[in-house]
Amino acid sequence: MSFNKTYIAFYALFLLSFIVFISNPSDASEKEEEKRQEYLTHQPEHNTAERADPLDLHFSIGLMEGYDSNANLDDSGEIDDVFTQARFNAHLGYPTESILNVLVDYGFTGVFYSDYTDASLLDHRMRPGIGFKPNNDLEFRVFYDFEALRYPENDDADYNSNGIAAEVEYRLTKRIRTKLEYEYLVRDYTVRRSLDGGGNIVSSARQDDRHRISGELRFYFDRSMLKIRSGYMRNDSNMVFQDYYDYEGLNAAVSYTQIITEKLYAAVSVNYMRTSYKSRKVSAGDETQRDDFCSPRVLVFYDITKDLTWLLTYSYNQADSNDPGQEYSGHMVTSGLYYSF
Repeated sequence: MSFNKTYIAFYALFLLSFIVFISNPSDASEKEEEKRQEYLTHQPEHNTAERADPLDLHFSIGLMEGYDSNANLDDSGEIDDVFTQARFNAHLGYPTESILNVLVDYGFTGVFYSDYTDASLLDHRMRPGIGFKPNNDLEFRVFYDFEALRYPENDDADYNSNGIAAEVEYRLTKRIRTKLEYEYLVRDYTVRRSLDGGGNIVSSARQDDRHRISGELRFYFDRSMLKIRSGYMRNDSNMVFQDYYDYEGLNAAVSYTQIITEKLYAAVSVNYMRTSYKSRKVSAGDETQRDDFCSPRVLVFYDITKDLTWLLTYSYNQADSNDPGQEYSGHMVTSGLYYSF
């Protein structure tokens, strides 16, 4: 596979900094996936690498209301709508030996739009794994990753995903940590069929193979944290027609979290993605399609009690492309409560 100068520059940055992050790149023809990522990241993070008790078992439940200015992700005919978002997360960490831990994470997200129900989704994810921690500074983890994503009113986008992931986390200093990860997954669509070279529907379901390399650097200060992330991924599909879903993605992101008072804290972040398709042509012309996606976000948290947190988020999404029909923009506001126990 050939790489242009843009990719070479990104790889040089990666090798120099060892800062790597991955998220699913924006596939403009599969806008549901972008929407899913928007929801699945609206949540306080839990660091599974820091476990003080012998048995680490906890849960969180969230309920939020939101407004979406462009629910159908289409600037030519924007549809704004309100939605309800429900979450449940469970985490288990159990040491079988002094340096070996069993890890299990489960997450459910449900998003229910009031009018534009095609964007409503149900997402289940299970991630069991094993962690090996030879000392206080270094930990290796291996996971099996399963996901089942369903769109009740748009089953053409439904899929099951199975993958394996390996990651290493290292504490460089007392205030600096780094993490690197590789993941390979296979995504099987439950309804959508593949197309042959002539654009004809075939009997086999669409299937995607994905390779991702990812990671991050985290800087801890007395009352704040800075996180820098970047990464690369490649998607290969059995959709033969124009290699329609074969693409490479590059990602860069930065986030900053600040403790304001004992109960109030805030975070700001910016995420950028570049998606370059292997053969897909723009709708009017002979260029290969290329998409750019940028999303700044602001989050405010307030701890009502030690277990109950109020969350307010605002995000703006801007998708640019050399295919004008794939461009869109919009903003989203959500507010709600998380209960952890």
